[in-house]
Amino acid sequence: MELEEYINNAVNVFSLPDACVRIKSLIDDDTSDIEDIAEVINYDPALTAKLLRLANSALYNFPSQVDTIAKALQIIGLKGVYDFVIADGVATALSKVVTNVIDLDRFWQQSVFTALVCKKLGEELRTEEPERLFVAGLLHNVGELVVLESTPATALNCEAVTADNYPWQVQQQQLNMTYVQVTAALLSEWQLPEKIITPLDTLSRLFSKQLDIKETDQEAKILFAAVHLALCDVYPTVYEANDVLPEHCYADLSVDKDIVNDALDYANLEAYNILMIMNPGSAMVF
Repeated sequence: MELEEYINNAVNVFSLPDACVRIKSLIDDDTSDIEDIAEVINYDPALTAKLLRLANSALYNFPSQVDTIAKALQIIGLKGVYDFVIADGVATALSKVVTNVIDLDRFWQQSVFTALVCKKLGEELRTEEPERLFVAGLLHNVGELVVLESTPATALNCEAVTADNYPWQVQQQQLNMTYVQVTAALLSEWQLPEKIITPLDTLSRLFSKQLDIKETDQEAKILFAAVHLALCDVYPTVYEANDVLPEHCYADLSVDKDIVNDALDYANLEAYNILMIMNPGSAMVF
């Protein structure tokens, strides 16, 4: 199948939740305010619960209990809430995929671990919006679910990773595209923020060797490093933390191994809590 066919099928099968669409519309409307957004969230019990858990998590380290959406909006910030609602909306839309073809727990573990490494490295390197990097990391692999829905046998073939064959290299061989390329195309079709799509599109071009890492911005370099580092968590018998990250990444990001190890420790520490928010079923086997 071609990329356009995968996206057309995904758009016909999956749709963003009403709350996500309404909040996106409010954010894009200059006349709306924070109370309007809080009202939409409050009418969605599942989204309300997730946002309160997020605001009370170690990601924000607020000293007292956050028990209202209005307070959560103050702590997380409007951009942070918007990004989380988008991530949750995409995850909810694609949650209809039920299969025994691939390991969905692995999918979620990989997504969350990548997101947490992105956030930690983004904070260490003082990027402008580490929370948006978190969302890009969380969503980078949803193309896998799109491929799985349309061509499950191909998705299964893409599981054949080896130490000499990264997942995106196997995807390129099997699909003539990568999962992150499918992700970027779907998010673009849904008209989601360019600030989330751009680093994913750049990552796709890096994977397909259309772009050299030295030509990219810091956010793309962080995402590139994070997807490598997540492999040692989800495929521990195939990839090792000490050598899964290409050596040039340290120089590209101006980081040493201590900073990278801190990011790995942070992701290991927080992954269970984020999995409990995003996909509790996967957290049970973490």
